[in-house]
Amino acid sequence: MYEPDLINHYSVGNAVHFIAVAEEYNGRTSLNQVQFHQFTETPYWVDPINIDAWQMNEDYEGVLVQLNDVEVADIDQYGQYIIVDPYLDTTFIDFSFFEPTLEIGQRYNIAGVVHYRFDSFRLCPRSDSDIEKVTSVVTFQVDMKNESFSADSVMMIASWNEWTPMMMTANGDEFSISATLTIRTEHQYKFINGLNDWETVTDASCTAPGNDNRLLIVPETDTTLPLVCYGECSTCISWYAPQVSIRAIQGEGDITPYLDQDIKTEGLLRLLTSLELTFRTHPTSAPDCGCTVPDLTISIHVVRTFI
Repeated sequence: MYEPDLINHYSVGNAVHFIAVAEEYNGRTSLNQVQFHQFTETPYWVDPINIDAWQMNEDYEGVLVQLNDVEVADIDQYGQYIIVDPYLDTTFIDFSFFEPTLEIGQRYNIAGVVHYRFDSFRLCPRSDSDIEKVTSVVTFQVDMKNESFSADSVMMIASWNEWTPMMMTANGDEFSISATLTIRTEHQYKFINGLNDWETVTDASCTAPGNDNRLLIVPETDTTLPLVCYGECSTCISWYAPQVSIRAIQGEGDITPYLDQDIKTEGLLRLLTSLELTFRTHPTSAPDCGCTVPDLTISIHVVRTFI
């Protein structure tokens, strides 16, 4: 509606009532010859109408609409975003009101006014508040330093792709992979070392209720999850002791361990002469007694053995 004499009387949120003549002006619907108008200054909120991209036509020209779960497919030669809805219909984002910053490959819910320009109907968001990101990129990391593995054996399986193995990228002992997921959704996943070796996570602090799958609730922003040890909820405990033979331990090998050297070996444990117990507490509140009850975790270290 073009009424320059009245433009200073209106602001966003006013409820406007008028009688006018609908005409075409340069391919756009224009409301002219306004005969009557009135408005209220009380803010009036208008919810957008949910439509699909194929409905972007003259029926909705000048109407506030919303396209849901659309993907930014590309940027054309004029710098305009091309978006695709779930039915693979496309439309453009117009910069008539403001120029948003969108990411190619990400999905959004986008509200805006339907506008006809350059021989096509386009969506014109009014501000950042009209754009809601639907997906975020989550990066997963696992440390394999305590495992035997090969560069192509470490993978991840997950509920969002029907547990199909996904190859992870190696960086020494550490592996990573990223996935674009719908925000606020819940998923389960595991790291695997070869197709037949699925990790078992016994710590319930990072697993789904009732099983040992890792649990993820997708955050609203792009996130890199902390590096975790294979089969654990936390980082790996570094242990750099060399692997030696039992003969070497007995002093009959080419390389005999020196006194107090940390070593690791394999064999059948037949006798323990002493144990060192380490207690780690996680205090929890006990409301019945108004006191704190420690949650004890016991680590057992063999000090001396006979193999």
